[in-house]
Amino acid sequence: MTTTQENARPLPLIGQSAGQAQATLTRLLDGILAESGTSHQAWLGLQRLNALRQDVLATSAQVTGPVLAAVDRGDLEVTIRTLDEITRRVRETFGTEGS
Repeated sequence: MTTTQENARPLPLIGQSAGQAQATLTRLLDGILAESGTSHQAWLGLQRLNALRQDVLATSAQVTGPVLAAVDRGDLEVTIRTLDEITRRVRETFGTEGS
């Protein structure tokens, strides 16, 4: 079976495609960081903190998951609502925002 190669373009190597994508994403990231006034080093630090946070959450879930599974769901929902209400009142009282 014979095929014509007139319209066929060679596919770029995967390394070349990955490099082009990385360069494009880096330019995009640099623009976003510049707009927010965030240095590249600060961004890298935030990425490390986020990875650490994910590790802590995953590790703590291994402990809290089985413990919370043994607690009555209704009791757990009441506890969550109570903590949310306490948090709301503290924020109102002290004028704090965020988490």
